[in-house]
Amino acid sequence: VAYTTVVPRRPEHLVTRQILHTIVDNIKTRQLVLLIAPAGYGKTSAVLDWAHKAQLPVCWYSLDRYDTDPHTFLTGLTSSLVQRYSGKLPLTTALIQSGSSWSVENAVATLSREIADLEHTVVLVFDDWHLVDS
Repeated sequence: VAYTTVVPRRPEHLVTRQILHTIVDNIKTRQLVLLIAPAGYGKTSAVLDWAHKAQLPVCWYSLDRYDTDPHTFLTGLTSSLVQRYSGKLPLTTALIQSGSSWSVENAVATLSREIADLEHTVVLVFDDWHLVDS
């Protein structure tokens, strides 16, 4: 499975939606922000535009149907975080690289502790959540 774990390139023709930027810029005061709209309304484009201008570090994870498997999901999520925070998740990385015998519960607990130890607010973008939320 190939993971898209970096913020995709911003197309030059993309229109900035300043109202959305203003709303999402207040993300530090929120623990969860959901952007919900029907297919084709520009959710990914709007978040992509914001991510390229954000003052916060953004971890991007483009989901696919294989992410319904918890091992696949946690492997991809860890990969996304390691892209942004290289060397900051050593225990989770070692656990996931140890093979397929790791427990999801242990990986989630380890990842949660390591994320909590990061010095910055962590912004996780899960693109195409509908592919796993079925």
